[in-house]
Amino acid sequence: MTDDIQPKISIVVVSLDNPEYFNLLMLGLAQNTKSPFEVLLHVNVPYRVTEWEEVIARWTQYGTLTYVTRSERNLGPFCPANDLFKQAKGEYFVFMDDDMYPAPGWDIAILKKVNPNIKCQYLSPILFQPIDAADTDADKAYNTKSFGKDIESFDPEVFKAQWKDVRNIVEDTQGICGDFFMKASLWYELGGYDPLFYGKGGDLDLKAKVWHLGMVKYGGVFEFYAVADSCLYHFAHIRNNKVGFEPGAPFMDIYVEKWGMTPGEFWQKAVDNGS
Repeated sequence: MTDDIQPKISIVVVSLDNPEYFNLLMLGLAQNTKSPFEVLLHVNVPYRVTEWEEVIARWTQYGTLTYVTRSERNLGPFCPANDLFKQAKGEYFVFMDDDMYPAPGWDIAILKKVNPNIKCQYLSPILFQPIDAADTDADKAYNTKSFGKDIESFDPEVFKAQWKDVRNIVEDTQGICGDFFMKASLWYELGGYDPLFYGKGGDLDLKAKVWHLGMVKYGGVFEFYAVADSCLYHFAHIRNNKVGFEPGAPFMDIYVEKWGMTPGEFWQKAVDNGS
């Protein structure tokens, strides 16, 4: 992206020692994103400094990586994301994990779902994850065809050629929203992630904030959708953002105290009463 092109989409990524996977994500975004975009990155405790410096220098030179911060300890995903979004210039904000790879046209598909008449709209791509397709719970939440469990066994060209034909989720749904895609104006109105959930549960709290804003300010009009034609492959590395991190108080206690219900109770309410 050149300096004279304003990004339409700002993508925030918080990583923990995953430079190879972040590089794959950047390659995928460069090849498979049609809209002008920028990526803003926070690196928690970069153990392999040389590898990170090489990856950061490469994508900064190309102009797609526009802002980078680092920390000497693991701050978790949410507080660094709040700081990164303050520097974002796009019309739409996205949060992605560092070990993802986007399918072609992921952005166009989700942008088509944007409704300018709904102020509180939380959209999400649908994930592929390399897990056993016989897992019935996973079938409901993910496309479960495996294209590789790690970067060595993943072939981007095979994924790009086959992803659309092997999905088990082919329709948009309200029930399985993951990482968000929303208007920047909505993010600012929500105030971003709540620091109370700096370790865990920030994404669940953010969804409740969308619902609450829609109910209180916009006459009960809100919308949650996972968009079937907007897909990301997710390696789902357990180590991501968890090593050396103290999550603090149990997030469920904080969540129930704040919202008066569990995340499951909230989500049922949101799905039942969405616009």
